[in-house]
Amino acid sequence: MVYTNKEMIKEAIACYQKAIEISPNCPEIYNNLGTVFFEINEIKEAIKYYEKAVELNSSYVQAYFNLGNAYKGNEKLNKKVENPEYLDKAVYYYKKALELKPDFIDAYINLGKVYFYKNDTTEEMNCYKKALELNSNSAEIYNNIGNLSKDNGKIEEAITYFGKAAELDPNNGDVYSNLGICYLSLKNFEKGWKYYQWRLHDSEFHKERIAKIKQPLWDGSSINGKTIYIYHEQGFGDTINFVRYLPLLHSLGAKVLFKPQKGLEELLKQSDLKAEIIDNSTPDESITFDTHTSLLNLPYFLKANSENIPFSEGYLKSDPEKVRFYKEKYFNNDCFKLGINWQCKNLYHIHQYRSISHISYFYPFTQFDKVKVYSFQKGCGTDQLIDLPDGIEIINLGDTFSDFSDTAAALECIDLLISVDTSVPHLAGALGIPTWTLLQHVSDWRWFLEGNTTPWYDSVRLFRQKEIDNWQETIDEVYKTFQEYIK
Repeated sequence: MVYTNKEMIKEAIACYQKAIEISPNCPEIYNNLGTVFFEINEIKEAIKYYEKAVELNSSYVQAYFNLGNAYKGNEKLNKKVENPEYLDKAVYYYKKALELKPDFIDAYINLGKVYFYKNDTTEEMNCYKKALELNSNSAEIYNNIGNLSKDNGKIEEAITYFGKAAELDPNNGDVYSNLGICYLSLKNFEKGWKYYQWRLHDSEFHKERIAKIKQPLWDGSSINGKTIYIYHEQGFGDTINFVRYLPLLHSLGAKVLFKPQKGLEELLKQSDLKAEIIDNSTPDESITFDTHTSLLNLPYFLKANSENIPFSEGYLKSDPEKVRFYKEKYFNNDCFKLGINWQCKNLYHIHQYRSISHISYFYPFTQFDKVKVYSFQKGCGTDQLIDLPDGIEIINLGDTFSDFSDTAAALECIDLLISVDTSVPHLAGALGIPTWTLLQHVSDWRWFLEGNTTPWYDSVRLFRQKEIDNWQETIDEVYKTFQEYIK
């Protein structure tokens, strides 16, 4: 049961606690009370009551399963634990449930998800395959196997599994969104953008947002003479990449309004995007417009493909005053100026393989004569710049950035950026700055499956990891290329 308000939660807890006073040896009551706490993300309390339930009944399958869920994390609230010790306990309790009930399909599915967090793809696949043996008509299982295949770069195989999931559950937005990502990575834009539209189908945030907006969603019809409101949807890199399509809406005769994330407003205002930039704090309901849509819907409506991507030479502008400040304060030298960025902002599972664990991979670049290295890392990873070894100089610029207009100004002062796949290389590419982007073994769909160039940015060169999590080989290739580059 999902408890929809605080009063219901308090009432439920009080009722179960009263029941425990009356029947202190009833395991079902402890299990149910644990579930209430789990629903509100009080994980430690949930675990305490689940453990009491299995203490009273060592064959209580559901309580073991619930303990597995508690140690895995509450996905309903997007709270995944991903603590190694907790994940090991989740494995233990799911396996305990399966010992008692070998045909427990949900236990296999959730155990597979734990192995996903543990980066054990072999055991993850074994769990899903076992679940599939028990139920060959589960869209969730086919979708999970499709995701695993996709993450391993087996795109055609993934499409087969996602297709089967779609047959079984024709209204599952997650399945179609996954299909969209697969087709986009294969440069099949017609199918890719079509299916990718489904990514918002199951988004409660998106549903709540558009429910508050009285004006209709844009359906791709003529916007000549109309005002269209566009709003950001995903990460900073996505916004930077796709604002290139705002001027195309203007060319169709529309007045364009765009609301980006906080931190991008100033950068976009100083760039000529033929759009009015709305402050992020402005409520949607207070904006006047005729129709609206999300930023990442624009490629679908504008029939984008790899041959017609606009402004690949660059489309964002830096602030001349800020550029002057950075040049005078940090770049007043005749050295080759190399910028680096080695970690994503968040190091949870989906991003950890994009990141390089430590800045020491870049130490060799500091040893070139007449080369100065500048860190564009902000937040995560900047602690590695403290107490650098003797003979290693890396200038920390990240602490000077208050928003992306600062980052853009500093980027204008360098000769080359070397970065993992974050928002920073998107910004550099959108400014036309020479950039080498280091991609994980199976990269994000927008970089496609092969090649060292990208239709998104003329100034960006791609270096692809040849083996999962083997950054040393990639860095060695970059280092060798850099030696030739600065000659």
